[in-house]
Amino acid sequence: MKILSFAIQFPNAVEPGSGINIKNLMLAMNKTANIKRTVIAPVPHCPRLRKITDRYQAYERLDESYMVDDIEIHHPRYVDYPYEFLNNEIKSIIKSIDENDLACQSSSFDLIEAQSLYPDALIAHHYAEKYNKPLLLTARGDDVHFWMDIKKHRDKIFSAIDYASKLICISGCLKDELTHHGISDNKLSIIPNGLDQDTFNLNVEANPLREKYYLSVGELSISKGQHVILDAFASLLKKRLIIVGDGEQRRALKQRAKDLGIAGRVQFIKYLDQSKLAEFYKGATATIHMSDMESMPSVINEALACGSPIITTNVGDIADIINDENGFLLDAQDDYLLVRAVEKLKHKDYDQNTIAKSSMTNNWQDTAQSNINIINEILS
Repeated sequence: MKILSFAIQFPNAVEPGSGINIKNLMLAMNKTANIKRTVIAPVPHCPRLRKITDRYQAYERLDESYMVDDIEIHHPRYVDYPYEFLNNEIKSIIKSIDENDLACQSSSFDLIEAQSLYPDALIAHHYAEKYNKPLLLTARGDDVHFWMDIKKHRDKIFSAIDYASKLICISGCLKDELTHHGISDNKLSIIPNGLDQDTFNLNVEANPLREKYYLSVGELSISKGQHVILDAFASLLKKRLIIVGDGEQRRALKQRAKDLGIAGRVQFIKYLDQSKLAEFYKGATATIHMSDMESMPSVINEALACGSPIITTNVGDIADIINDENGFLLDAQDDYLLVRAVEKLKHKDYDQNTIAKSSMTNNWQDTAQSNINIINEILS
């Protein structure tokens, strides 16, 4: 089975944590079925800014093509500008792919798939229609919650969905939202992300830091709410916070911590490999997730599997697993509510076994098999 995959988010040397779930799924599928997969994961390129901007310099040094466990990966450079009105991102990406002859063998693939509804689905749709190939889409969160609210993108996303044979949703709330948009229920399937149970479990040794700490893991962006967490910790005297992740808000968040006078007890870590991340979950007093827009974040299940209580906003499907026995569910992305939750936490006596049992039970092999079943259905 030959699959051509488009994934704007995929782990690389510059952003090793980007799209880690997509890579985990692909590797698990390779173990389950005989799949030859090519991944096209475009990266931004801006000639005018590359000499003065760290982000573009880092991408310039990235290998353009390589293999990872039998997966052929390509990173075509597409012209990108800091301001969206200067961009035609989809045309730029397609132009870069064509210039590098990366999709010229599309006719030999059995299936073309997109790992998000924007921009992946629009690019994948272009080549699937051009070479008359079946198309499989996956909705992961922001592509539905954010990009489908922008009309100029929504219409093109609908065109891709209309052409696609199937659309996989990683959570029930995404399926509900797509159904609300008028997508036929017959086209939608729910397949949650898997969990690496060999890595995230109660047998993990806790990170050996002497001081107690709270943990936040995720992309550093406005929607993820790290700025709210910092505001709360300005009122939580002597409490230590570790933020793991990278993104466009990194500099702003570090400056905010300085301005709030808490930089000395806030640590920023760009990236931790999965085994080290599990140690940090295990040692945390609690894991805090203050996003205002989610489906079902892997952070929640990874932390729970390691026995960490959760303080999180009530978004997406999170309310299905967070309760009084494993954490606090907040009504809004609000620093006052977070302060109250942290203060209440010291009066709670959580049982780590109970917390761990509340995490999702699917491993990556289960998720991989469900995806393979969908592909076999399409190809038959």
